[in-house]
Amino acid sequence: MRLHVVPNGTAAVRALFVPVRKYGSAVLRNRARRLVSEAYRLVKSRVGPGRDLVFVLYPGTDSFEVRSGQVERVLRLAGAMPGGSCELSSRRS
Repeated sequence: MRLHVVPNGTAAVRALFVPVRKYGSAVLRNRARRLVSEAYRLVKSRVGPGRDLVFVLYPGTDSFEVRSGQVERVLRLAGAMPGGSCELSSRRS
């Protein structure tokens, strides 16, 4: 998973979930989008204001536990969410 963060000049936080084209069928892409969207919904109250977030989803294990951990990890690495720093070795998703 990759995260792009862009300041938007407002107090709002907007999020976009984009699976790569080679993810698989539409069913798999939509499932991945729903899982990451729900994982983000549970942590969005901890994300700082004034940002546009683009989550780029790559094929992998589509379980809620895995995707939820990836969402929190990329948000912390990008500085969009407070919390301890993550190890660089665990960064690959």
